[in-house]
Amino acid sequence: MFTFLPHSSRQSVTREYKKRLFFVYLVSIICLGFAWIASLVPSYVLVSARLSDAESRKSTLAQGGDTVKIDETEKELDAIRQKITILGPISERVPVSTAIAQLFSRVPEGVVLSSFSIRRQGGAIVVSGTAKNRETLVAFSKALEGDAFFKKVELPVSNFTKGKDVPFTMSLSGSF
Repeated sequence: MFTFLPHSSRQSVTREYKKRLFFVYLVSIICLGFAWIASLVPSYVLVSARLSDAESRKSTLAQGGDTVKIDETEKELDAIRQKITILGPISERVPVSTAIAQLFSRVPEGVVLSSFSIRRQGGAIVVSGTAKNRETLVAFSKALEGDAFFKKVELPVSNFTKGKDVPFTMSLSGSF
């Protein structure tokens, strides 16, 4: 191989090249180190903020500052429990539509219902109509008494005055 530089000059150029290459590597490593440290700063800030928050909570617990919050929470729980006890009986009620469907499913042939009214507060349904005869009316009353939806079936004795085409008014009570 043919070279234009003498051997001593070539060695000095190679040495100078290696020094500069080393310097570039060193500067690159130092810059990467600074970038790595700079990337850790946000994490350090977050961790130190959480640590100071935890220490402040610890000091408030040690001083008993959360007892006020505990008392407020217990009062809210008591209020919610009262609301639940108020709503409890409502959930035990049978829907009125179900009670009416049961009433109409028990109407025998020969009984014609002319009207009915619903009172939600007492859980009562008042039914009026005419029956073909007394026996049909009694059978209708017994069928309703045997139904679990109706706790009480009241059929006044005055409804039995006629023998045929008996007008009646019946009161049914239950949890609806």
